[in-house]
Amino acid sequence: DALILQKKNQKIDELDSKLTKALNPVEIKKRAETEDQTLEKAAMETLSTESIIFLNSLLRYQNAINGVLDTANEKGIAQIFDRVDEAVISTYQRIAQYSQKLGVQVDFNEMVSPNWMFPEGTELPPVAVEAGE
Repeated sequence: DALILQKKNQKIDELDSKLTKALNPVEIKKRAETEDQTLEKAAMETLSTESIIFLNSLLRYQNAINGVLDTANEKGIAQIFDRVDEAVISTYQRIAQYSQKLGVQVDFNEMVSPNWMFPEGTELPPVAVEAGE
């Protein structure tokens, strides 16, 4: 009987210790941080995977455009170039609209030609051209 009581007391003490630890604000915060980190990691993995899929699709789109342009060049059909421009502009506008719906402003012009690459007011020195004799 004493052994049974001792084991029960030991089990009660063990459970009490676990409960105290579980209710400890520091431990609660640690668990929350761990859960947040797990969720963040899963979210970033999802975004990474989907970004790769999207970029692969974009590459296929660019390859298709190149094929259309090659055909237009070979056949001499000038109006196709205008249609390609319209299609590309429309596609990228839709991508920008999707990002705006997410609350993310995308400035393609800034991405392609960032201000730091072409600072305003920066004058290039004149190029000296010598006439050949």
